[in-house]
Amino acid sequence: MLLKRSKYIFFFFRNFPSLNLESILENNFEFNEEIIAIPILYGKEVKISKKEFEFIISIKENDWAFYNNLDSEFLKKFLEIGVILDKNLEESQAFINRENTLIEQQWHIYAALFSTMTKWKDIDVKFKIATAKMDSAEDMKKMIEENGYPPLFYHKVENYINKVKINYPNLKEDSFFNILLQRKTSRNFDKDKKLSFEELSIILKYTFGVHGIRSLYESNIQSVKKTSPSGGGLHSTEAYILVMRVEGLECGMYHYNTNDDNLYLIKKYSKEEAIKKAYQFTAGQEYCSDASVLFFMSHRYYRNYWKYRKNTSAYSVLLREAGHLSQNIYLIATKLNLGVFTAAINHCNIEEELELKNFEQGVSVMVGVGIKDENPVTRIEPIFNEFIPDDSDNS
Repeated sequence: MLLKRSKYIFFFFRNFPSLNLESILENNFEFNEEIIAIPILYGKEVKISKKEFEFIISIKENDWAFYNNLDSEFLKKFLEIGVILDKNLEESQAFINRENTLIEQQWHIYAALFSTMTKWKDIDVKFKIATAKMDSAEDMKKMIEENGYPPLFYHKVENYINKVKINYPNLKEDSFFNILLQRKTSRNFDKDKKLSFEELSIILKYTFGVHGIRSLYESNIQSVKKTSPSGGGLHSTEAYILVMRVEGLECGMYHYNTNDDNLYLIKKYSKEEAIKKAYQFTAGQEYCSDASVLFFMSHRYYRNYWKYRKNTSAYSVLLREAGHLSQNIYLIATKLNLGVFTAAINHCNIEEELELKNFEQGVSVMVGVGIKDENPVTRIEPIFNEFIPDDSDNS
């Protein structure tokens, strides 16, 4: 058999007390060692024994090599989860292809670990609007009993030399600053009303669209200007849109092509199917499926890693980019008097629906937009009082 060990595996060791009766009575706790393997190609933690660990590291990582007389039980287990790769085994080909993609796309191993192990799949938090409790004293009491009180909303340094009060005018009447102040997360939507196609187009163009272009070095290498910053000016994030309630637009999953300003229909759904997809994609948070559209931000990794090759910080650059884009959607939606929110998602379910190839492109963030329900039966949006800075300590 022509084998090698995957390059993309982490191991960690942890100790836990052996809770047998004798050691408890004698107050003499023994500790057992547990070994956890994290094969990135598999995407799950796997408990292994010391003998299994020794078996794994006995297989070379960098070169294919012939092996005979290996423990068949160990070999079968680790071939099935992408820890050991067999060059000639059909079942290994998907894992081999993933590893080759990681290498070709210039992934740093730490980024690959974070990306793989922090994505959700098939999570359902069962958040229902009818049973939602806003600022429930009972829930808060239970949380405080379990976790204690949270840190304060502000931090004050103790090692300061001096302090200077900032000086700012009241800009509530200024149109731009008023939008900033009105920005908020909405969770109550009118399911009977639709977003206009023009409103959707405005959000897309002024969040993800191109507004300037220039050539670099050769005419086929081009840099673009958008309305938010991007690491290296690479703008690696794509917009996929789940449409549920938009005038003149079929329900379905679309991709926005920034080169020709067209929406490309990828998956066509009935309205009921689109709502079910929204519920699944947003991990069972019912209000998300009441919105008009959901924007999924997906990163073309090599567009970024082409420049920042195997860089420990490159993946975090993509997440920051998604944050900038999210805030732009918030501000534009506020300007258009629309409701807007972001929420947890089942990344893997979305990627599978879009047929994205592992480690070439992946979803990180979702932002939803819809028509606000001004008179909801159950309000699930907080109401804030005016904030007055604390002037009690002016020393």
